Amino acid sequence: MGVSDYGLYLQRPIIKKLKHAKQFWDVILIVLCGVGAVLLLNTLEDLEPVLGNVFLAAGSLPFLLSLPLAMARISITFAWRKALDGRRYTSLLFTRDITHALAYFFYFVSAAIGVYLIYSGNDNDADALKESFAEILAEVAVIYSITTVLQVPAVYDDVTKALLTYRENLQLERSGCLSSPWAPAVDQCLSGDYHDDLRYFYPDEIAVGYVEDYFSTPKSSPPLPRGKDTTYTGPEHAIEATRLINNHPPGWDSPFFVAALGRCIVEFLGGEIHAKLLACISGAAPYIDRFIVQSAVTSLGHLYFETGNSKISHRLLQLWLSHEVSNVRDHCVTSLKAIKHATLVPLLDQLVNPGSITTVDIAKAYYSDCGIDTAPLLCTSLKDMCVSLQSTAATTRTMTLVAACALTTTSSPHAEANMPYFKDFIEIMQKSIVLDPLEGHAVKALALEVIVRMLGVYKELKATCPLPVQAIAWQLGLFSLRTSVYKSVRAAGQKVLSAAEYPHLYLFKCFDTEATSVFRTEGVTVDAIAKVLQKWLPPQEYSSIQQKARNLVTPEVELGEKFSNAAVRSTTVSDETDPSLMLYAKLITSPAWTPKDTFIQERLNSDNRLERYVALVCIGRLCHRKSFGKMKKEVVPAIATSELISSVRDLAVVVLAEDHGGLLDRLCCCGDQESSGDRRVRLVERERMLLQKRMQ
Repeated sequence: MGVSDYGLYLQRPIIKKLKHAKQFWDVILIVLCGVGAVLLLNTLEDLEPVLGNVFLAAGSLPFLLSLPLAMARISITFAWRKALDGRRYTSLLFTRDITHALAYFFYFVSAAIGVYLIYSGNDNDADALKESFAEILAEVAVIYSITTVLQVPAVYDDVTKALLTYRENLQLERSGCLSSPWAPAVDQCLSGDYHDDLRYFYPDEIAVGYVEDYFSTPKSSPPLPRGKDTTYTGPEHAIEATRLINNHPPGWDSPFFVAALGRCIVEFLGGEIHAKLLACISGAAPYIDRFIVQSAVTSLGHLYFETGNSKISHRLLQLWLSHEVSNVRDHCVTSLKAIKHATLVPLLDQLVNPGSITTVDIAKAYYSDCGIDTAPLLCTSLKDMCVSLQSTAATTRTMTLVAACALTTTSSPHAEANMPYFKDFIEIMQKSIVLDPLEGHAVKALALEVIVRMLGVYKELKATCPLPVQAIAWQLGLFSLRTSVYKSVRAAGQKVLSAAEYPHLYLFKCFDTEATSVFRTEGVTVDAIAKVLQKWLPPQEYSSIQQKARNLVTPEVELGEKFSNAAVRSTTVSDETDPSLMLYAKLITSPAWTPKDTFIQERLNSDNRLERYVALVCIGRLCHRKSFGKMKKEVVPAIATSELISSVRDLAVVVLAEDHGGLLDRLCCCGDQESSGDRRVRLVERERMLLQKRMQ
């Protein structure tokens, strides 16, 4: 996150004073140069030609130095916009900033005065004018030769960065924060386990080596040791961590600070700190991303470990029910199990794995404990359930579907008697639950589990599944698998398609967790891509799609037309003609082929998760080339942070972990090869593992 000039002034008040000092020295330079020029000119006899050269250079140089940017703007605008109205023509030729327009006007007047003085001062000799123009053009050529080769501005005028130290600039670039006085305290609270990561983000705050005591204030307990298994060293650690957190400014924009709260004692934490920690999971905090939420969830699990606190448990349950990112939901499950609410945890296990539901006893115990009427759980007729399934209360729908899961188990004595109502029940679930974009993931997963069980009842009783039921199962399975942002719903949709014997289900494996696992272990290489396709495609289809990829004469144009087809964009992978699979195969058949970065960016912008997935495969495969290396650096971190589809998000993390930097890149990075996304992923996953280890 960037910082405004005003924000920098607040964090480093000296910057404003230094900017004022720079303006003062600007005036001094103008006065000194002006006085020096006057003194030197007094020694000359013929001033008119000299003044002409001065005015001509002063008017021409700023215009010529800014000409490349203006011409680039005009050429690109004409190339991308075939039809331009009058206002656009005007905007190309004139600046919209009145200050710049006034400056260019004075440049023009100065150049005109210079031409007049040179021409009149040399007895109307055109050669003198040519000589002056030649000098100016030569100066521009030399200046731009240097700036173009070295990729530096002709005049460096970024006062803010010029007045900051190297470490301050590095910290501002990596963390978006210039001042982080809490960082040393957090490093101490976390026992130095993330010292290298904190030093990466906050190099101006964290020393190069681990320092046991960052503060001059006396401590009642010994320094916190650094080590892999020193997270919970006893009450002294927690007391010291709580003191450090309470006595230092907070850093709510950092997942490291939020993770450090889990090392404290909840009763001694400041009230505002506790309230803002809860705000991190409710979305009310000003700086929120998934890493901060994950850190907040695990910190709550540590703070309320084995307390059975019902209020915190229910807040975490609501977050699990509503959050779109599966990583956050996984952390919620771990923390809820750590808090150990007596009736909620068993129900959560069933909701996480609907296939484990055999009776309604666990759900009945939880909802009775909450004071909720459990009548929907006692229903044994799908016909009666059709009414309660359309209730506006989410708890009623949840209880109804839990009862339906128990009812449609093959061992249930009521399963065969309810078979005539299977079709009607599925149609109601289709309309009211699965196709409803506002329905929660837990209810949708339960509904899809009911469909799987109904299809299992048909097979168990050796009854023919009606074609309408199979058709609806295919439709709902494909809809869930291709459109849902919830990982659990996509997994349930895949389970439905498997039970309904969908013939092309295997093709989705090329765009899911299985493919990501291959790339994580072997890298995003040609061999790894070939392995993914060979593993999940039958030999005949693998050969067919390779041949189709070889036949692409202009891949970007032909694939672009297929991708833009509305029917294809539904993300239903029907056969090997799917453009996402063809783009996959093109990376194998033509290793030297390099698509335009705009073509890949269009795939990343698609609402089709398969397109986004294969676009990341392209970036991972080609990131050793300049344009794709820049895309990896600038675009992929945001995907790893905020992408809702877990398979795409996980692949983005894998791509970021790929190291294709050359020797110069390694030297410039000073050994910091991991990206910020990698370090935050490692933090939240390790904190979750520590909480799981603590439960054991």
